[in-house]
Amino acid sequence: GLNFSERTLSSDGYEMNFAVNYLGPFLLTELLLETIKATPKARIIQLASATQEVAKLLLDDLHLENNNWSMLASYAQAKLCVIMHGRDLAARLEGSTVSINCLNPGYIHSNIGRYAKGPERVFNILFGRLAAPTWVGGERIIATALDSKYDNVSGKFIYEDMFIEPNPLALDDVNVASLMTLSRQLTGLAETDKGQQVRG
Repeated sequence: GLNFSERTLSSDGYEMNFAVNYLGPFLLTELLLETIKATPKARIIQLASATQEVAKLLLDDLHLENNNWSMLASYAQAKLCVIMHGRDLAARLEGSTVSINCLNPGYIHSNIGRYAKGPERVFNILFGRLAAPTWVGGERIIATALDSKYDNVSGKFIYEDMFIEPNPLALDDVNVASLMTLSRQLTGLAETDKGQQVRG
């Protein structure tokens, strides 16, 4: 993950915070999905963020080209989309032994703000001292992957080690379906008549 404090575009012309924090994980998961489904009791863990609580979903402007861009707005929307993808996957994986959950590992000391400038860089320096050590986030990720308390749990948003409801926007099935269609278009995925994901 990363956070740019200036609006930056990828080589595909996609807003970078959205591309790295959502589109990349979306595409990787979809391309690996058939292999994952062939692995009994596999668990998919997508990393979310507390910022999803304040996110807005701009389906007509996911790259924030025509709306007021900010580091928080772009990052929060990307993490909201992660949770929405998780809900879609949970529905598609229902009846299988594969689970999918979204985890906010907490406010963890990391280099996610390595490209921050100006006020964001000052914030990272000052408040970074309050962040939990990296190993705390690592332990939460490992627990979500291995702990028996998550057996048969799927489609949930885990806030550190508690189940909570995500942003109401993520619970709207129409929003989720629209985002999935757009995500497949943006990443070059297409649906076959059988509903399987293929590149093309």
